[in-house]
Amino acid sequence: DPPKEEDWYINIFVGILHETWRATCHMFSGLRLGEMTYLSWAARNALELQVWTKYVIASRTNARRFHEDKFVDGTEVIALTDDLHLIDKRAEIYREAFDEMKATIAEFMTHQGIDAKGKKHLNVGSVAQQVEFGPEFQAMNRLFSKLVHPTAYSILTPLGNEREIIMKSTFYSASCYCHDILHDVNAHFQAIGIQPYD
Repeated sequence: DPPKEEDWYINIFVGILHETWRATCHMFSGLRLGEMTYLSWAARNALELQVWTKYVIASRTNARRFHEDKFVDGTEVIALTDDLHLIDKRAEIYREAFDEMKATIAEFMTHQGIDAKGKKHLNVGSVAQQVEFGPEFQAMNRLFSKLVHPTAYSILTPLGNEREIIMKSTFYSASCYCHDILHDVNAHFQAIGIQPYD
């Protein structure tokens, strides 16, 4: 069947819930393996998903902008591959595939009436401020980002009590974000007359 006009709206929440599930799985794996950078990467994903959830729930206009941002962001990603083959000859084998992707995205955007020219992708930090989540996002993003990179601290801090405390606190904070996402999406669906678990 052809997609319904409002499918784009439901697909946003399907995507958010799927990515939240994936982030949760990665968090458990990182904690179980004792991998601080892996856990922190998943935690930062959960934090950003919390921002996007708040943004798309706030209004249908925001949701539409987020939907369109897929193509704005996608156009930017593909554009970054334009000269990749000049830097790394191994990328030449993907050049034709990237060109096909670019054409497909352009065709779909034309069909949907989406104009990406002059538009920049949504910045998660700016959006966090917009949805009144800015201070918490900035604080937690700084922490998770610090832990996600292989810095001297993460490389030279051995497995032990200090590392375990940091990992458990990171896991707890990120788990709360995942819980809040599920709660907020469920409440939003009920508010607009959708029963997500039927």
